[in-house]
Amino acid sequence: MRGTNGRPSTEEIANPQAAKEARIRQIFTEQGKLLSKLFPTNGDTVLARAVSSAIMCSRAVDPKTGRRNLEDIPAEEIAEKAIACHHQGLEPGADAYLVPFGKRITIIKSPQGLIKLMFNAGWRVEARAVREGDFFEHELGPEGFIRHRKAIHRRDGAVTYGYAFARHKDGGAPTLDVLSRDDIDAYRAQSKQANGPMWEGNYEGAVRKTMIHRIADYLPLPASLMTSLRQEETGGVEVNDEIRELLRRMNTAPAPEPEMVPMPAPPAEQGREPGEEG
Repeated sequence: MRGTNGRPSTEEIANPQAAKEARIRQIFTEQGKLLSKLFPTNGDTVLARAVSSAIMCSRAVDPKTGRRNLEDIPAEEIAEKAIACHHQGLEPGADAYLVPFGKRITIIKSPQGLIKLMFNAGWRVEARAVREGDFFEHELGPEGFIRHRKAIHRRDGAVTYGYAFARHKDGGAPTLDVLSRDDIDAYRAQSKQANGPMWEGNYEGAVRKTMIHRIADYLPLPASLMTSLRQEETGGVEVNDEIRELLRRMNTAPAPEPEMVPMPAPPAEQGREPGEEG
């Protein structure tokens, strides 16, 4: 795909998006056996979905600028992060967003993705925002409750509350949490993504994510999921060391075997067999 000395090939210059997609497919084709170690169950199906999602993410266009979101991101980085999403059971573009930072990608989970992970851990979670005009009342504590009825004819009112509840699949009392608008904005101010696309472009979605993170603090979740949630709070999910090492091997082509040139033996030793002791 690349020209000599690492320079862009004629194909990459003529159609860089097509060349990037071809490179993504090439990565999965060449490294299929290696990648299958990440997906011991239904590996071929998951890898096929990972290829498709990686290509679709590479095509996504920012409506404000008209440029592809991942235009400056190498194919290897896109493939790596798509694989990492699927390894967590998340669908890139729906359950998680691939957000570019320079030449790298940060994985940001959507509210849907967080709810899916918590459901897989045994918890049914809902998180919602309340707007002006909605009916809403709540009480926290052992006998707590939440009652929310959306306004019928309008959804343009400002967000006034956020709330979440969680109930284990085996039953039991639900766990509840509620934040006022002031509380929500205080959480936003502490976030490294306070002025990021989620808060700026989808305030209600950001409120839902905040409430999911809040309710998670009250639940006995697996350590791996809690680690993932904490990484979300500090600016995105990192690929763990095991996956990173496997993907690094995926992106590293083996060095070519050196050409063996027979060397003449010194004149005094030309009669010896190879390996013969002196």
